[in-house]
Amino acid sequence: MPAHPDSDLYPEASGLAKALVDRHQAEQPLKLYAGWFLQRVWLALEEKRIPYQYIEVNPYNKPESLLTLNPRGLVPTLSTPDPPRPLYESTVILEYLEEAYPDHGPRFLPEDPYERARARIWIDYVTSRIIPSFHRFLQYQSADAKDADAGLDQARQEFLSHLKSWTQEMHPDGPFFLGENISLPDLVLAPWAVRLWVFDEFKGGLEIPDGSDSAVWERWGRWLAAIENRKSIIETTSDTEHYLPIYKRYADNTAQKASGFDFRTRHPQKTLMKLSRHYGLPRDSEVANLAYRISTDLYRTFAPIKQGSSAMAFGCLELAGRLLDQRAQQVESGQDYAQWNTTRAEVMETLFDLLELYTHHRSHTTVGSEFPEDRFLTVRIPLNQEASEQHIPRYNVWVDRPQKPSNGSGGLHDSHRIAHPLTPIAANGESQKTSERGRDATVRFMLDPACADEEKREVARYFDVEMEEYEAEH
Repeated sequence: MPAHPDSDLYPEASGLAKALVDRHQAEQPLKLYAGWFLQRVWLALEEKRIPYQYIEVNPYNKPESLLTLNPRGLVPTLSTPDPPRPLYESTVILEYLEEAYPDHGPRFLPEDPYERARARIWIDYVTSRIIPSFHRFLQYQSADAKDADAGLDQARQEFLSHLKSWTQEMHPDGPFFLGENISLPDLVLAPWAVRLWVFDEFKGGLEIPDGSDSAVWERWGRWLAAIENRKSIIETTSDTEHYLPIYKRYADNTAQKASGFDFRTRHPQKTLMKLSRHYGLPRDSEVANLAYRISTDLYRTFAPIKQGSSAMAFGCLELAGRLLDQRAQQVESGQDYAQWNTTRAEVMETLFDLLELYTHHRSHTTVGSEFPEDRFLTVRIPLNQEASEQHIPRYNVWVDRPQKPSNGSGGLHDSHRIAHPLTPIAANGESQKTSERGRDATVRFMLDPACADEEKREVARYFDVEMEEYEAEH
């Protein structure tokens, strides 16, 4: 299993964006930690011509300087000057830049309090309505082929209706949202607006309607042209060829977060139904019905954290066939794994997770009590043999065993190790054994700041690559 599901994607800026990154490598008090797929804050810095240092972040190999500043490793992160302090979430950073650098133009929000509030309403509309509907349209997958076209058109119309509502609030002359000058509402939507080509590429087009709304869409077209021709947009956009693989994963319903979650749907049941039809299983199939019930037990395992929907669906279907002695060679052969973006190692890991659940916690599951315990052991024996012969590893945690237990106890030869942050100590400062009381009958604890910081950095390595759920502008 790869350490990160999407770690093979292109990690760096390219084209004109790469040239811009290179121009901002000099040390500056203001530092932007970001990636080539994040543009909002980058656009603001370029528009305002604020001096900054650009620190490019590969989300699968975050620099120590970022984790020290922001243990969760979120991007974009802005390091503010004097003293260095972190800010994250793009809309928050945009507001900070507007207020902290008033002498750098242009101004992104109106002076009038009402107009400022109104602008914020439509900024929120972008983040809460337009961007989510963009992703729903791009990621749309129908569980029923008969309804595929109707469902896709419904997702398309939802997205278009949100664009229309936003456009109707634009300044009539423009060309930008608030008039002649670019502003925060423009910057918040721009990265997605310049990538509407993805719908032509993967979803049959945006299909902007004609008719009574032609004036609205003409205004949209003028706004879009102004955005696409803006120098800051052009210079912060990487080569199209590197966006394509990312958006294809969205469109094919296979993109994942770094943690291994299938973030479009964490439920494998829909994929399981597709697989059942793919392999010709009727709706009343005993195997398909058992596989569905097995899928409800998945949430008692770590499989949803480690695997995508396809791996879980294949695992449920294969286990059902093995338990019922109705094994399907097509399912177990793995010949379709590539088509469903999974591997034998991932499916095997799911099978082992389920078998361990049914072996040790049968009474707490939906399916476990339906079979004798030795049935699960019988199923596991050939899987163990396959894993051994094919050298398929089990999933391993990415950290070494801690040097000493978290309660602070340890052997006789660990005196030089850094103590756990909450190691009990006596009132006089001398170490004492775990649960041992001091002379005043209390157990005191000390906090080792260095050790605590080290633990925070270690924990931060296993957080999601969170670029704000929809801010990951890819």
